[in-house]
Order: sequence, then structure tokens, then C-alpha cells
Amino acid sequence: MLNNHKSEIEWEKDTDVSVNQYNEWFQNVAPKVYKDNFDVITNRVKELVLKSNNFRTIDVNLIKEHPANIEILRMCTSPQLVRNRLTGLSGLFSKASSFVDN
Repeated sequence: MLNNHKSEIEWEKDTDVSVNQYNEWFQNVAPKVYKDNFDVITNRVKELVLKSNNFRTIDVNLIKEHPANIEILRMCTSPQLVRNRLTGLSGLFSKASSFVDN
């Protein structure tokens, strides 16, 4: 068997070292990545709120200009409501919109 030259105890030690290295890396890197992404997403949401007049004016042009806004719109409404709303705006058949939920 491949890599069978170590005993179970050696594998456990090796796994512990690997997990500890990952945890140390994660603790050092994750906060910065989270903060950077949080700032980017917060700015995207603020921009969408402004462009859509506080979500009062959501039309096909808004979605065509920035298709990634669908992700934000989905998080701002219930799944069923958003699916029906986006289906109507996009002109998709309701059957095709079921792919949005999957």
C-alpha cells in the first residue's frame, strides 16, 4: 500500500502537525481575507441600494448591467419571492427559474 511505511502513531503525529499548521495559517490569514471581502461586499450592497432607490426600482436593466447583483437581491428577500420576482424581470419561464435555486 502506498505511504504505508509509517505506523499509526506516526500518522497521528503527522496529522496533528498538519492540522496545527493549517490552524495557525487560518488564524493569521482569515481575519484579513474576511475584512477585505466584507468591505468589497458591503460596497457592492451600498451601490445596489443607491442604484435601485432603496430596492424600489429593480428592473431588467439593473440586472443586465450587473448580473452579480442577483446574488445580493437573493439575500435580501425570501427565496420564493425572489425567484418569482427575478423570473418576471428576466422573462424566463418559471420552469427555467428553478435552476436558480439549485
